[in-house]
Amino acid sequence: MEQATVDKSVSTLQNKLEYNTTYAKSATKAGKYDHILDSQHPDVTIVSCSDSRVLERALDDEIGKVFSIKNIGNRVDPNLGSIEYGVGHLHTPILMVLGHTGCGAVHASTKDVSGEHYRIIRSLEFIKPTVAEVQKLLIKKGG
Repeated sequence: MEQATVDKSVSTLQNKLEYNTTYAKSATKAGKYDHILDSQHPDVTIVSCSDSRVLERALDDEIGKVFSIKNIGNRVDPNLGSIEYGVGHLHTPILMVLGHTGCGAVHASTKDVSGEHYRIIRSLEFIKPTVAEVQKLLIKKGG
């Protein structure tokens, strides 16, 4: 690994840790976590894409309101245990699968990804059947 990459990684980690320390002190002082110290009671279980531009805070920015499950392509099947925990154990009244436009994982599932890491290929395999069905529907409707 190049020294510049290592330096940037160390700097980024230091910045994130400093931010976390500042945030934790401020949030604790303000009592933001007081109501969820012993248990959580989120309003919704969300399965969303891990794309850094997809924020569950767009739905509710109060701490403890969203049980979030993120992965590339907002896949449901490989995350059923987490979903069951949110719905079955935390008793969230809503299960939401939150997609977004321009999803790189959905786009990649239509391409040759044989050169990718096998774990990425395996993740995309969950998406391919659904994407293929949507493509068929779009072709039928002339879109």
